[in-house]
Amino acid sequence: MQWRTIHTCTRGLDSASNVWIPLINSGLLADFGLITTHGMATWGQVIVVFLSFVRQGDASGSSFHMTRLLKEIFEDTGYSTIVRPSSNYSEALDVSVEIVFNSILNLDLKKQIMRSTGFFRVQWKDELLQWEPEKFGGMSEIIIPQNKVWHPDVAFYNTVEEKRYPGTAQTLVAVYHTGMVYWAPAFTLDTACKFDVTKYPFDSNICSIRVFSWMNDNTSVKLAFGKVPVNFALVLENGEYKVQAESSLKNVMLAERTQLFYDELVFRVKLTRRPGYFILSLLMPVMLLAIMCSTSFLLAPDEQDKLTVAITVLLSFTVFLGVIDQDMPETSDNISLLVVYVSCMLAVGFICVLGNVIVIKCDRWESKKKEAKAIENDVSSNNGLSMITATERKDNHMLPRFTERNNQSDVLITESDKMSDQSTHGNGDNGSQTETVKCHRPKLSNVLNRIFFLMNLTIVLSLTILMWVLMLK
Repeated sequence: MQWRTIHTCTRGLDSASNVWIPLINSGLLADFGLITTHGMATWGQVIVVFLSFVRQGDASGSSFHMTRLLKEIFEDTGYSTIVRPSSNYSEALDVSVEIVFNSILNLDLKKQIMRSTGFFRVQWKDELLQWEPEKFGGMSEIIIPQNKVWHPDVAFYNTVEEKRYPGTAQTLVAVYHTGMVYWAPAFTLDTACKFDVTKYPFDSNICSIRVFSWMNDNTSVKLAFGKVPVNFALVLENGEYKVQAESSLKNVMLAERTQLFYDELVFRVKLTRRPGYFILSLLMPVMLLAIMCSTSFLLAPDEQDKLTVAITVLLSFTVFLGVIDQDMPETSDNISLLVVYVSCMLAVGFICVLGNVIVIKCDRWESKKKEAKAIENDVSSNNGLSMITATERKDNHMLPRFTERNNQSDVLITESDKMSDQSTHGNGDNGSQTETVKCHRPKLSNVLNRIFFLMNLTIVLSLTILMWVLMLK
């Protein structure tokens, strides 16, 4: 950040305005996420950032006063940046810390990393940097680089980057005549965050940025929260997550080697996923595929395409399982209910394929059995006709022997023949009735088709309802 002096004042447009105007370079705006697609920041966002830095005071003096002031408080007093600026070393130096988020750039579920941008507001009192404004033309505040003054060794505890300390050589601090120092280092930070994806995509996670004093224990530097520990006044709305501030925590850590206690500040953020997109693109297709797998049993047993439908649905489940696996962390601590559901649907798809194979094989077996029976009946009928023809030929050959019988015996033979014919016709009718009953009996393949349909549909509906209940619980 660079600062521009208007006229001869160290800050402000004139003596009546009592404000200074910062010039923010494009690098800082990029850190804050305020650079648009055209490379420019919107005026509303820049003004908000300005207001977060503006301090009130008497703005007067000149470059001469500024030079004399810097010489007196730094060179003449032998000021050292490695000396803790406290007159009484028996008391710890109080340092207040706030964090102002600008945006949550990304949440990597697989690597369990949260990427965020913003800046800190750090404040403490430097008793070695005090002066009387009247002696320096009414100058009550100066803006200098951070490496010119002592600042607490605040470090990020849970960062996954090599850089652990906030701020750079170009970061500035504001020093007031009372000794109060204001430090606002910007950051783009990747921090480790343990995600609970059990209810994905209806999950809600709490991520944190942990800050602590790296070498100074709490008898030297005591960290505390500012008025608003986690500030979302400048945060940009995230389309995937709803961002909220959670209660921050202060921990005291014990160093085993030195047996000293160190303060740690935990700034917590609650991230609640917006599930609308995932319901339409993930949950609905999986449920429809599960129902489609059951409907394959509505096709006739002799329909060959029913097996093709079941296999296609099974492969579709494997594709969806692969898509979900791309985002899920490779951990067994908590497994997503959605992964369990899709895996169960994969098993249901396998049952659909197996059931359709059984139905088709049973239908073919019944068809072959029916064909074999029909051939057997045809052979029996042909054999019967051959026997009847042979008998008729034999009767015709023996007919002259019976011509000498009397008329009474002929009548008896005729009546017995009629009775045998009637009995034969009666047996024929009973046989046809029996065959009719057998034709109306349901085929085994049709029965299995219905059983598999009801079984698969019941399993799919039960698992789907159970999944929704557990996710929304």
